[in-house]
Amino acid sequence: MSDNTSIHNNYYSSPVYQNMAPSAPEEVSHYQRMVPTAPYLDTQISGVSDTCCCMPFFDTILKIFGAIKRFFCRAPKNTNLKAMGMMIADTAYVQTVSHNTKVNPIPPRLQWNANYGYCGETSFISAGLYYGQYISQYTARSIASPGKNQSKEGSQLLLGVNDAKAAAAMHLKATPWTKGQNSQDFLAWVKANVLQGQPVVIGVYENMSIFGDDGEDGYDHIVPVTGIDTNHDLTDFKYYGDDTIRFSDNGLYGDDGVPPQYNFQYNFDAFQASRNGANKRGGAVYYLANDDKNYGIAFSGVMDKNGDTLPVRLTVDKNSEMPEMKDKSNTAPAPENLTLTVTVSKLAPSTTYNLYKYSDMSKVPDGDFNAYAKSHGIAPFKVINGSDGATFTMQDKILSSDTAVYRAVKTTAP
Repeated sequence: MSDNTSIHNNYYSSPVYQNMAPSAPEEVSHYQRMVPTAPYLDTQISGVSDTCCCMPFFDTILKIFGAIKRFFCRAPKNTNLKAMGMMIADTAYVQTVSHNTKVNPIPPRLQWNANYGYCGETSFISAGLYYGQYISQYTARSIASPGKNQSKEGSQLLLGVNDAKAAAAMHLKATPWTKGQNSQDFLAWVKANVLQGQPVVIGVYENMSIFGDDGEDGYDHIVPVTGIDTNHDLTDFKYYGDDTIRFSDNGLYGDDGVPPQYNFQYNFDAFQASRNGANKRGGAVYYLANDDKNYGIAFSGVMDKNGDTLPVRLTVDKNSEMPEMKDKSNTAPAPENLTLTVTVSKLAPSTTYNLYKYSDMSKVPDGDFNAYAKSHGIAPFKVINGSDGATFTMQDKILSSDTAVYRAVKTTAP
């Protein structure tokens, strides 16, 4: 949905901010939200709407932005509102110190900004990498909306529209959130999945006092959830207002030429807002709808009817695909070279395994992997000896336009 915009304050590169904010979830201990005083503001920005000396000017600016219709996750280009003094957005509304943390290894990725934004596609790619498969953003949209021109709004991978269908076509076991329950129930569901090591992708509001426009009814942007912080046991899946959610915004919030912030962190209670509340000046960058209009999908693994596959995880040496897709184009950009690190875990001694690689998502089996390989003349990509260790790691060089799906099974499996 969203395209990346120039909303990222150059203040984030200043020594004041760098001393305040963590650079990645893995490096975060726990901290309370601290708000520095900016030299160009006559008040210190906090989680409420403060008054800036420049606000009358920005009221006019925001009216102009609001008049420009933004579709889904799009946001205005080259509008460094915060650098001009409108607000300093938080890294997180985190007001309490949590003692237990679960962060799943889901590195942030950078979405394409063209064609209404590839935030849904990028979020699904992150979930796929977690389970051993890589596809490009172009391929992800092609799978979600086969045959549709990618420059059209209706081609997007959207929660509540074609997410379940796309997950199935990507051979991922996924469960969409059932609408009709409230936002606290939704966050408890997200928490339960994350604490069990399962990626969750959710829809969030953008703060339109930053991004411009009125925003959509259910969500404006799609993001992968990366972690949960809690003062309670990690086996306790109930909702607590002081729990904290972590997610990557796929690099949406950022200035051209400045590294995106990516990682955001919010207390459950502070994260929920109405559509109007989410747009408040001086508020957070992102919010969750505080009603029954929440959207999400949880991924529990790969499709495997016999339960034969071992865990496979991929990391990529680049978190982006360059050059980017051109806006209003239906042609994939030229690919670049990538290096995947393939990790297979839970290997047993005195056991051998076949690691298969598939280059076409439509030809990935959902079971009987060895029998499928034999009947289709597919040789194992690698034969792994479990006696060499419980974990096997290798690198594989591909193009960013490639599809690379890996499945590992015992040589004795069907």
